[in-house]
Amino acid sequence: QGTKGTHLDILQSPNRAPLGGSSLTTQQRLRIANASTFQYDISAGNSIYNAAQFSLLRRMARGRSFNLTYVLSKAIDNSSTLGGGVAQVVDNLRAERALSNIDQRHRLNFTYSIQSPVGADRTSWKWHAIRGWNLNSRISVASGTPRTAVVAGDPSGTGIVGSARAQATGLPVDGSTGDTYFNLAAFTVPLSGTYGSAGRNTIPGVMNFTMNAGIFRSFRIKDRHTLTLTVNANNPLNRVNITGFGTVIGSINAGLPSQASAMRSITASTRFNW
Repeated sequence: QGTKGTHLDILQSPNRAPLGGSSLTTQQRLRIANASTFQYDISAGNSIYNAAQFSLLRRMARGRSFNLTYVLSKAIDNSSTLGGGVAQVVDNLRAERALSNIDQRHRLNFTYSIQSPVGADRTSWKWHAIRGWNLNSRISVASGTPRTAVVAGDPSGTGIVGSARAQATGLPVDGSTGDTYFNLAAFTVPLSGTYGSAGRNTIPGVMNFTMNAGIFRSFRIKDRHTLTLTVNANNPLNRVNITGFGTVIGSINAGLPSQASAMRSITASTRFNW
């Protein structure tokens, strides 16, 4: 599978001051002096997505079925609009080219359905107790989406706050230090009046594991009356999935978890049809 995108949105802040010191204030050094900074949306972005998908399917037979799907993919773009912020250098969009914000290298989905087995003796109470139950579940394992190392404020002195990237030190990024999710020593705050050299989305994301399961059975009371019992569980293993962590270099929460998905929840319902 493959897709190619052209003329995608990119956010820019064209009214910025040039790099380098000056006796003038930042506001006076703006391209439009003493005017406020603003964002400008242009259609100059490009993207490319390639993937190979493998599937293994067993149709319902003897009360069992499953579907296993694995996707190996890579997404690259230079479009910062989709959650990536403003382009750091307004005249150098090539520096924005990197892994996409939605890039997930590996994705594995497994769904299955099991109907309760029954024996030959239909007169026993065990046969009546276990027959008719249906168990369905979905398990997903996926690579995390990448993150960008940024710095707070306006270290470059251009008047643009919130788009400055960190300075790459050359050390490995994916080596954690204690409780952090990436190697903090891989980045530092750039020198005043300079742009950071770290690219977009150079911090690997955290692997995500999700599981949902449900079991139900319908009891026929009369010819037109049925009672259905259903129990659904989200995240039945109660596994903590980190969905976000700090990427502002120099802050107290750099590399620490900031968001997590919902914990275990179980709901039961009864439905009577007549």
